[in-house]
Amino acid sequence: MPPLIGVFLPKYIEGISAIRVLAFTIPFMFAHTPAVLVLLSTDKYFKTCYSLSFLTLGFNVLLNFLLIPKYGYMGASYVTVFSEAFSFVVFIFLLQRNAFKMDSLEVVIVNWNTTKLLEECLSSIKDNLNTKKLKFMLSDNAHQRWR
Repeated sequence: MPPLIGVFLPKYIEGISAIRVLAFTIPFMFAHTPAVLVLLSTDKYFKTCYSLSFLTLGFNVLLNFLLIPKYGYMGASYVTVFSEAFSFVVFIFLLQRNAFKMDSLEVVIVNWNTTKLLEECLSSIKDNLNTKKLKFMLSDNAHQRWR
């Protein structure tokens, strides 16, 4: 791709090094977005999510003020990667600390003629979740007789 940029967009050839650094943000953003969406799925974490978003924004702006004068656009690229990594760590920590502490859980299982797998699934859910109330809803089409 860089040779094509050099031919068709020679003014942008210097930006390739910044794009290579910024590519490291993609995994953090990819994993970070679902974590935030899980937290925002309830009003309980709405203020916390936005507070943490502003915290990471402040982190980004502060580091940009410190690094851009000395390192230019490459400094901004590195700050973006560090900010995304920081944001990822903070939101994953929050998700693990708060969202997985459930008082109750409702599980919907759609089954089709797989009694043994269903029994293993129910057993696994019951054994591995630490909730006070657990409710199962089962839809079984073509059910064979339980053994």
